[in-house]
Amino acid sequence: MDIQTLDTLFLGQEGSIGVFVIETDEGPALFDTGPASALDGLIRSLEKAGISPKDVRHVFVTHIHLDHAGAAWWFARQGAKVYAHVKAVPHLADPFRLWSSVKRLYGSMAETLWGEIHPVPYSNLRVLGDNEQVSLGDVNIIALDTPGHAIHHLAYMVDGAVICGDIGGVRFNKGPAIPPCPPPDINIKDWIHSIERLSA
Repeated sequence: MDIQTLDTLFLGQEGSIGVFVIETDEGPALFDTGPASALDGLIRSLEKAGISPKDVRHVFVTHIHLDHAGAAWWFARQGAKVYAHVKAVPHLADPFRLWSSVKRLYGSMAETLWGEIHPVPYSNLRVLGDNEQVSLGDVNIIALDTPGHAIHHLAYMVDGAVICGDIGGVRFNKGPAIPPCPPPDINIKDWIHSIERLSA
């Protein structure tokens, strides 16, 4: 099984926000979507990898921050099922509070940075619990509840690899992994526990 990293070309920059895709017997499975503002870049990267964006039937969201899940609604409109933490699903279905929080943080730059935001219909949403498994043909994906960065954060174990969202940190200019700490629900104790769990 091959996990491909795709560049969303966020704000026209290479290497800023990436997502992952796996080919399965049930079509491509996407892990996070990046923001809606980078949707055109993600579509170009998918097509460069030989994947039609409309063929993506499964989107696994690590958490609902817009740099990770901001374009989930677009894939749902193409018919994809969107998988997420139980605490994330209500915000995907009704993103008003999420968008209000984003606007408080980013002001007039919110839409430029993150693009449009729309609801994901409940019919396209599936809640994943801790250790719950999704089988897409011979690919098995296990959801791991990994709070710390956000209370609604999931990592995904796939064939011995872990797609860890932000719980594993971010890197700038090939530097060390550092924890991104946006408000409001950072919990250092939970974060350490989640890292220990993934390390194990």
